[in-house]
Amino acid sequence: MKKFTCVLCMLTAMATAEEQKAVGPKAKDKIVISATKTDNSLEEESIVIGVVTREQMDKHQVRDLGEAVKRMPGVTIYNGPRSQSMRPIIRGLSDARVLTVIDGVRQNFDSSYRGKMYVDFDLLKQVEVVRGPASALWGSGALGGVLSLETVDPSDLLDDDKEWGLKLSSGFDSVNDGIRFGSTVFGRADQFEYLFNVGQRDSNDVTLGSGDRLKYSEQDNYSSLSKLIWHASKNDKLTLQYQTHYADELKPLDEQRSTEALSGITDQEAKRDQVKFGYEHDDVNDNFDFTFNAYYTSLELDDENQDPATAGWTNSNTQYDTYGVELRNSTIWAQSDNIVHTFTYGIELFRDEQEASRDGGEYFVFPDAEQDSLGIYIQDEIAIGEKLVVIPGIRYDEFDSESDAGESLNADSVNPKLGIIYHLNDDIDLFANYSHGMRGPTLRELYIQGGGFPEFLSNPDLEEEKSKNWDVGFRLDKSNAFTNNDNLKLRYAFFHNEIEDYINLESDITYHPIFGFPTAIDLQYQNVSDATIHGHELEAEWSNEKLLLWANYTYTHGENDTDNEPLSGIPSQTVNFGVDYQVVNDISVGYAGQFVDHQDRLGSVDIKGTDNYSTHDVYVRWAPSSDLLNGLALTVGIDNILDEEYQSHMDVVEGEGQNVKASLSYTVQF
Repeated sequence: MKKFTCVLCMLTAMATAEEQKAVGPKAKDKIVISATKTDNSLEEESIVIGVVTREQMDKHQVRDLGEAVKRMPGVTIYNGPRSQSMRPIIRGLSDARVLTVIDGVRQNFDSSYRGKMYVDFDLLKQVEVVRGPASALWGSGALGGVLSLETVDPSDLLDDDKEWGLKLSSGFDSVNDGIRFGSTVFGRADQFEYLFNVGQRDSNDVTLGSGDRLKYSEQDNYSSLSKLIWHASKNDKLTLQYQTHYADELKPLDEQRSTEALSGITDQEAKRDQVKFGYEHDDVNDNFDFTFNAYYTSLELDDENQDPATAGWTNSNTQYDTYGVELRNSTIWAQSDNIVHTFTYGIELFRDEQEASRDGGEYFVFPDAEQDSLGIYIQDEIAIGEKLVVIPGIRYDEFDSESDAGESLNADSVNPKLGIIYHLNDDIDLFANYSHGMRGPTLRELYIQGGGFPEFLSNPDLEEEKSKNWDVGFRLDKSNAFTNNDNLKLRYAFFHNEIEDYINLESDITYHPIFGFPTAIDLQYQNVSDATIHGHELEAEWSNEKLLLWANYTYTHGENDTDNEPLSGIPSQTVNFGVDYQVVNDISVGYAGQFVDHQDRLGSVDIKGTDNYSTHDVYVRWAPSSDLLNGLALTVGIDNILDEEYQSHMDVVEGEGQNVKASLSYTVQF
């Protein structure tokens, strides 16, 4: 504990960023679209958002979700180190309570033991995380926040004076003997932009901190991304994109188990397809900034499962499809010289369909069912003078779901929000938010039925989970803070979230009257408890033209108010800090350390407490700018350089051991 406390004290002298920016005090703000569905910078938002850019992912050679958000406050990953099954925890909430979108397309499939994160992180432009309820704009699933993954566009790779280009990339990871390759063609022709990418990742079993191999963790992955953008006029843009990801794995049915003996194994082939059409009209008079999106995403899982008791094999197929459309518009209205409104309003419709079979018959774990959802929302960003911004908003959602067995559910929900930003002076902003969050029950929670021993019981009367959240804080952004060419950033947030009607899997066990062994086990998803989660997030960053120092601290506390006990799944308090240094124009080096406290406040679902631990990562990156080598980039790094043996809270499997990794890319443009 002394080690952890010592590191915590360093926060007053170190640095962090909500968005860990490039070295230099004038680094450009990232554009955020997941927060208010408007093109605002982070400093224009009242809610708390984290951003990881492509530059940061390249420096740390990010290959999965865990590595992408590892250094972000308020966000933790569990279900590692198998990358496909990783899931985010945002301010103590996870699974279906966190909405995941890829290019704005909902990824609604959720299962506690099936993969979900089927995406190649080499294709991403940035990762955005909304910390706290966002149901006033996003509706169901955004109870704890939003994880938004945004893929690259042709313009992100192509210089203004070039017509087309080619990017080749490769990489290696020692922790799992992983290799990866990718190639991208991109360009523009008259009014059109285009991008075509294919990638492959293969790996063996992961080496853990103990030195042991994690059995059945090898993966073969193939991915592609195609984009065609037509600038029909100066103000009109149409985009058509298609992306696919294929994964072939031999793994435990329960991916949190280290061996097959506890849950059986499955030879799984997973394929995710996504098609999206988008139209944007940007009105020069700011009265009609219209966006239309239509999408289809499909996840198909083919499993060949081996039962650990009988060693027999069964075959199952699960298909989950989501169709959706969204129409959104923004309008600016100057009520007076001192009061300006920016209205954002829209309507969203989407449909989820779930089908599954096992050995040609029904598969009770994923019953055939469908759900139609409608959401209508409006938000008004009101700038009052130069000091005050008030952002009220509200969304109405309606759900209609039905299973093939004839069971159905009809429900609706209203979720308001209110955000306030007060510009205290040129350097300091104060912010406060109050919002409601909501997530409707999943098709599996509603309609799972059968199994024998244990026997699952459907519950079409489940109510949606609801939350009431408020957070307050400040942010400071001061240039020339200590010298004539530096920048200091500080940010603090306190959050308090009250959750009602928690959905949990409950059991009812009947025992033999004489011998005492179970004769029947009934399992059913039920609304069972209320909970309260609160915490602190503190961040700091200092930078000049060559040096960046950053650090952050997260503390989260959860209570099961119904049973008067600790809430399960609450992460440990954590400190991250690091250094990035531009040695010369072409070479940069960096260090990132993570210090995680022990967790002994255990809820009913937590298996055991976890000890404190620390990991240390380093990198060096060479990106020459000479005419001969321009476009080349070589990055070498070591994660967990001390080969620490550790286990994150909520994980049954320990974390990865030391990983020596390297990546090489070359981009040429014509």
